[in-house]
Amino acid sequence: MRGMTMDDYISLKEFVSLTGIPRRTVFDWIKKQKINFRYVHSIKGYGRGKQIQIHISELQRVGKPSSNPHPQGQVSPPPAPVFFDEEVEMVVYSSAPEWARRKADKYLKILKESAGLKGDELKEWIMQWNEEHPEMKTSYQRVMEARKAYQEQGIAGLLARYGKRAGESSVKGEWFEYFKRAYLREGAPSLKSCWLRTLGYAKSLEPSFDTKDFPSPMAFLRRLKREIPEQAIYLARYGREAWNRKYGVYIERDYSNIVCGEVWVSDHAQVDVAVVDPRTDKVHFPWVTAWRDFKSGKWLGWLFHIEAPNSDHVFQSFYYA
Repeated sequence: MRGMTMDDYISLKEFVSLTGIPRRTVFDWIKKQKINFRYVHSIKGYGRGKQIQIHISELQRVGKPSSNPHPQGQVSPPPAPVFFDEEVEMVVYSSAPEWARRKADKYLKILKESAGLKGDELKEWIMQWNEEHPEMKTSYQRVMEARKAYQEQGIAGLLARYGKRAGESSVKGEWFEYFKRAYLREGAPSLKSCWLRTLGYAKSLEPSFDTKDFPSPMAFLRRLKREIPEQAIYLARYGREAWNRKYGVYIERDYSNIVCGEVWVSDHAQVDVAVVDPRTDKVHFPWVTAWRDFKSGKWLGWLFHIEAPNSDHVFQSFYYA
């Protein structure tokens, strides 16, 4: 392989492989502009995606030799990623009881050690982990749940939560009302951002307020789910169209008594491609009228046309079918 210069960039995947730093940490650096990177158009697929590339000098900054980006021998252990680099994470973690932090400590270590592994590789790693750490055993399902919880909720998602005070809440009414207005908004703002805004609101009401006494993000979310139906929360955060796809009323169809060719269905759709009518030189978005077999899904006949759909298009496409 050719030698690399200080003008070179490497892919995100290659950077993670060489340094051992979790992808989540690298993405945090990129988001906060803490690393030298660039976007390039992907040459795969349809060419619509962008690929992240990291400058080769970043290997030196994290302790990796830039002159040999593909070492054949062993490399020194990668630097530990920073999990508590945000105020919200620090407050959530420090305010949690010790028994809750023990679970978070366990899975933070597991997530760090297994970063980048998936599928069979992850399952093999878990078997080896359980043999070497009998006091910290886990499973594939638990690791995947922990990854998802950490991605969505941060430290709060990993803290142990046992239902010793079911039905009670440490969230004051005025805090909860402010959080509810922030969280139940279309666009689905994150739990962290809404919790942090509510923390600022609580400080504005009482400047001497100690943040260690402030409930965790999950405390707010638990109360919200107890008092407001799940469907209503989804509707407020994602809009009616998304709600209808997930929760809308529907009727199940029984196809067992239908024979192929017995029932045909038809519909119109406007094509998302602009064309020029040679007769008028005007730009149009054409329509397609099609017929399909209800049981098999086979397309039977179709007709493209510039004019808005009418009965002539229906009869012509039916004739083709």
